[in-house]
Amino acid sequence: MDRIETMSEGGKAIMRRRKDIGLTQRSFAKEVGVSESAISRWELGEVEPSAKHRPRIAFALKIESFSSLYYGAA
Repeated sequence: MDRIETMSEGGKAIMRRRKDIGLTQRSFAKEVGVSESAISRWELGEVEPSAKHRPRIAFALKIESFSSLYYGAA
């Protein structure tokens, strides 16, 4: 099974947006204030970002809100 097929839709949306705006996992992690492994785990769908990190994720990804990732408003 391809790695991307095992990812959650939310994880794929985070990764797609991060790449679209040219952020590496390292730079994104620094902006959000988490480890690179946390970013990887979110993108792989192993865990969901906590509520406390969601506003920072939205800011770093230059979107209005975290839920925009799921509803296509990014």
